[in-house]
Amino acid sequence: MDCRVVTEDLNKAALAREAEERGYLYGLLAALFQSEPDGELLAKLATPEFLAALAHSGARTECLRADGADGYRDQETLALEYTQLFIGPGRHVSPHEAVHLPEEGGHMGESSVAVRHFIESSGMAYQPSYPGMPDHLSVELEFMQHLASAEAQALRRDDEAQRTIAVDLQGDFLRRHLGEWLPSFAARVRAQAQLGFYAELAELAARFVASELETLRQSSILARNPSKRSRGTD
Repeated sequence: MDCRVVTEDLNKAALAREAEERGYLYGLLAALFQSEPDGELLAKLATPEFLAALAHSGARTECLRADGADGYRDQETLALEYTQLFIGPGRHVSPHEAVHLPEEGGHMGESSVAVRHFIESSGMAYQPSYPGMPDHLSVELEFMQHLASAEAQALRRDDEAQRTIAVDLQGDFLRRHLGEWLPSFAARVRAQAQLGFYAELAELAARFVASELETLRQSSILARNPSKRSRGTD
């Protein structure tokens, strides 16, 4: 048996697992920012999949537990915090892209339309029953979940063309949309949150996306300069 083939298969399997973990984290973050979390969703914060996804994130997990020093007291307290932070009435932090871009200045700006167009042009579509704005944070995170899952599936099928499409879409969407406004959103949440839970989640999401962008940047450098791979430099 060709050892090189075995190594390549092992590498692809590892990359597929990594893409699945990234997709899991995107999906869980999407659910947590979509609405007030229920008990089942909160229980997922202690699952091995979530803990694996957090392994290199630097998140303060004590803020994500009810029994943590900075954690929430119960589900009802967390639901109230969600409403006050992201819905209102009164001063709140909108979880929509258009609100956080200086040139937009409000809901349903050009970026909102651009997000819808990007998602639909990728071959996906909003559910007809979806009542929200197209650029809600949970929608953008869920879209990234689908792309990461598509990358994992392509790796398992050894479909390099589809993997390239999935990776390119992830990079484009992060650069044009999620990576552009998530730092501003996270900073506002940290400034206004009363509990550590959503402040830490917002910071985790921002760090995760920044890490994804850096990984894509490094991958692009290596693709343009293959000789750097052997030297172990960037």
